[in-house]
Amino acid sequence: MNKVNKIIKAINIEKNISKEEILVTYLENVYFGRSNFGIYAATENYLGTSVSVLNKAQYFFLAEIIALPKIFRKNLV
Repeated sequence: MNKVNKIIKAINIEKNISKEEILVTYLENVYFGRSNFGIYAATENYLGTSVSVLNKAQYFFLAEIIALPKIFRKNLV
């Protein structure tokens, strides 16, 4: 798919789904490594707590896991 088609598709998605809904869907499905799919599983397995009680540092930790290459994820926590 070329860039123009991707842009058109993104615009159409934004017309039908709010940015908040897109972010929530992404966080519920993104791979965090070590068989953790979604923010809820990653929070439980990496931090031993629930999403509702995370502090800012813990949010940043989880965000960094998404960006880490696979080779580094396997040695975390």
